[in-house]
Amino acid sequence: MRQQLGRQTAILVPALLVALACSGTTTVGGASGTDAGSDAGAGSETDAGADAGAGADAGADAGADAGADAGADAGADAGADAGAGVDAGAPPLDGGLPGVVDGGFAACVWSQPVVLSTALGASTEQAVAVDPFGNAMAVRRPNATFQGVWMNRYSFDTDRWDDAGMISDAGENGVNPTVAFDLQGNALVIWEETASNEGHARQFISSASAWGPVTRFNPSPSPSKPIGAFDLAVLVQGDPVALWEEAFSGVNSVWANRFRADAGIWDDAGVISQDAGSAFFPRVTRLANGDLVAIWMQVEGARCNAWSNRFDTVTGLWNDAGLIENDSTATSGSCVGSIGLSADALGNAFAVFPLESGTRFDFWANRYRGSTGLWETAAAIETDDLIASFPQVGAAAVEADLFGNAFAVWQQKTDAGTTVKNSIFVNLYDFGAGRWGDAGLLESDDGFDAVGPQVVTDQAGNAIVLWSQKATGGTQTKIFERRFIRSLGSWTSAAVVDSDAGNSTVPRLARHPSGLAVAVWQQLVSGQFHAVAAVCR
Repeated sequence: MRQQLGRQTAILVPALLVALACSGTTTVGGASGTDAGSDAGAGSETDAGADAGAGADAGADAGADAGADAGADAGADAGADAGAGVDAGAPPLDGGLPGVVDGGFAACVWSQPVVLSTALGASTEQAVAVDPFGNAMAVRRPNATFQGVWMNRYSFDTDRWDDAGMISDAGENGVNPTVAFDLQGNALVIWEETASNEGHARQFISSASAWGPVTRFNPSPSPSKPIGAFDLAVLVQGDPVALWEEAFSGVNSVWANRFRADAGIWDDAGVISQDAGSAFFPRVTRLANGDLVAIWMQVEGARCNAWSNRFDTVTGLWNDAGLIENDSTATSGSCVGSIGLSADALGNAFAVFPLESGTRFDFWANRYRGSTGLWETAAAIETDDLIASFPQVGAAAVEADLFGNAFAVWQQKTDAGTTVKNSIFVNLYDFGAGRWGDAGLLESDDGFDAVGPQVVTDQAGNAIVLWSQKATGGTQTKIFERRFIRSLGSWTSAAVVDSDAGNSTVPRLARHPSGLAVAVWQQLVSGQFHAVAAVCR
């Protein structure tokens, strides 16, 4: 089916400008208001941040560098991707931001963590995005005691966070918020209002420093049609396009709708998945030519497959959905929400997703080629068979760098013994070689779970990976990082980002490509979890 989201004319712009996509890092794994495990025929759903329990192979740390180095040096000169924050085509910032000349992520320093709210608490449902000018917005649903969707804004010029403010209507129980910026610094936040199963949105207008009214983007809400698993991408013209999953008659579909930013209204929503079975965990990103590409997981009998669709910026239409892999070994019909999607400035996109293989899940990847408009052949990027239970993988993220390489990170079980722990793995796509390397362990502490990895890149090809893990010899969970330094072709040692006392979990990460990274997480402060942020600049 071809679904029209509204009229749209073609605009020809330079490739580097088109490559700018100001979407934020969304909730990892597609936290969903619709439980895939309970949906008819859907099998089980794994939250991307879940502590599935896995063991770390302490001796395999060298493999992370070996597998990562392979993709470090291949090159192509163009902008960067649409995966998190804003893209590498954005202009460098003024005001002392470390840029490519100054080392970017190789040189930026994390600020002291800042508590974004002293009264609202925090939850796993949070997101952050960075605009083209280095400003950021963090959105979240507070803990169960509080209602509404709240946000904090970060100013690059003042290097300060504003006080928290509620952007949902009073009395709403908003969940799963997601945020994205356009090229002018305007933002759109979307979320689910659980009492009515409505998809709500609110626009921030940068020139007026003001919020528009709350609007609804999904059709005909009713208690029998729960929604969730949101994602956003912004067209070059500045119109955000929202994706979500919604259930009708017990079957989930992936829906899309376009927000007319100038008018402040939504088009008519439409289904972009096909009717083979329930569809879950949609992701969307913008390609260098201005088109959008979306992926999701979809149940088909005993299998859960990866599907895709493309929005044509010239026609204003979604094309027919199609498979991007055809693995035939699945038997349970289980879908796992640990998927990632990112685009580079060369017109390509990278998708990573888990597929069932016997009694476990393996991570697979595929690349969309802008030059042909087709997906390549999917291939496994890890095949660790130590764990005879599924799911063994979770919390995936992927992001391309300036040179057409890509970083995929995920959490994975690696210990077949009784003390199974989660570890963080990485694999790099080498643009020059046209292939993924070998998966390698990114953290080597086999005593504690490591979960929730996030990855961003800068325009020099450096990368930052964050995850949550209990510190060795300690009792508290902290936010850790490792950085890939492109000029050295290697990874730094693991380091703690949050220095304050208190358990820290659920990191979210966004960036400006000139070398600014913004992280938010939840942290135990004075006996209560709060939203906390730090900026690397």
